[in-house]
Amino acid sequence: MWYECILEQLEKIQDSEQGAKMSAYMQDRFPFLGVPKPALKQHIKPYLQKSRKLEFDWEFVQLCWGKPYREAQYIAVEYILLHEK
Repeated sequence: MWYECILEQLEKIQDSEQGAKMSAYMQDRFPFLGVPKPALKQHIKPYLQKSRKLEFDWEFVQLCWGKPYREAQYIAVEYILLHEK
């Protein structure tokens, strides 16, 4: 699948200290890996470019939404917005 490594690689670049700060900012409602939005967008860009040529994949959205950390949900939203156009 086009997204096989996207979440694994994201988990490898996590910053626990930054994640704790991000979670605290959101009043500890969500756990974070600590990947800032610009780095997250840069990380997912090649994957999302590949996905544009394929049919919309709800399985990917569900996979992202099922992850405990907020960045995965941000990826799902970016994916949905990209395919909405």
